[in-house]
Amino acid sequence: MWDISVSLSDQQQQGQMQIHQTSEDGGTFSSFLPVSPKFTFININGGETRTLDGQDLGPQVLNGLIFNAANVQWRAGCIDPALPIAGVNDLFCASQATDGQKLLTVEQALFASHGIFPVQPSLEHFQCYKLKKTKFEQRNVTLNDQFENTSSKVKKRKDLCNPARKNNEPFLNERAHLTRYAISGKAINTSVATRNQFGSQNLLVKKPKLLMVPTEKQEQGGNRKRIETETDHFQCYSVETETGIRSVDGKPKNVRVKDQFGSSKVRVKAPKYLCTPVDKNEEGLQHPVRHLLCYATEADKQSRRVRIRNQFEKTGVKVKKPSEFCVPTLKQVLDAAA
Repeated sequence: MWDISVSLSDQQQQGQMQIHQTSEDGGTFSSFLPVSPKFTFININGGETRTLDGQDLGPQVLNGLIFNAANVQWRAGCIDPALPIAGVNDLFCASQATDGQKLLTVEQALFASHGIFPVQPSLEHFQCYKLKKTKFEQRNVTLNDQFENTSSKVKKRKDLCNPARKNNEPFLNERAHLTRYAISGKAINTSVATRNQFGSQNLLVKKPKLLMVPTEKQEQGGNRKRIETETDHFQCYSVETETGIRSVDGKPKNVRVKDQFGSSKVRVKAPKYLCTPVDKNEEGLQHPVRHLLCYATEADKQSRRVRIRNQFEKTGVKVKKPSEFCVPTLKQVLDAAA
């Protein structure tokens, strides 16, 4: 087994772009972009590294890697939900319409194609804690994600997920907590390939179990702080492993996790839920690329009270034992089971 990464070759041909401004707010562009890749293969068992430079593939392959895009919309400056970066995209925001809608740009070549969205905030890791069961008013919602469009009943409050630092990696959006609520639904039985910092793994996605709702959290004696960069809702499906974790670094065992409750060593076990960005009640979807894969964990117990505020409720909750550790993840659908 080999872990594969793709980067750009040191030698690239020049491309072309034609930009048309149709109003003071933006316009369209078309692009012609030859791309020469470089493939790096790392043997999972022995660590041997091999490199294949695109320039060695020959003109027939390289001619099949000329990406074309036509009449792509652009906006004069990125705005939320695209991430504005001063000096980078404050004059030209590719793939964002003038009304702010983020668009998927498909760049097509003979041997490859890919899609891009405007730059979006990175997704945090999350450590999820069980909550003491208290009264919750049930409600119905519509949920539309990359698997299905359905109606669902939100039944009870389950967990509070804190943004977390893994192994001293930096916080990126530390105020955006997630509260998980139990939901029900039919099994979709779809096989997916996943990849994250722990490695690659194939999973069977089964029933929807949880809805993750963006939440502001306030500790006792502290002030409530607004979420700086909005994140999406997530619908979490139970999963069954179809392959083991394939990773150059081996199977993850222990990681150091730090969140707003403290620092601890967490033992990572099997994946439990795959959480997909979901459009709740037609409110829109901001960042559809990044998913969360939540692993069962063993960690020290917690006991503290906090207040939470989200679209469903404003209430106090009691935090109990850590239950899972959720990792930003990319996924690719493989097939749907019969």
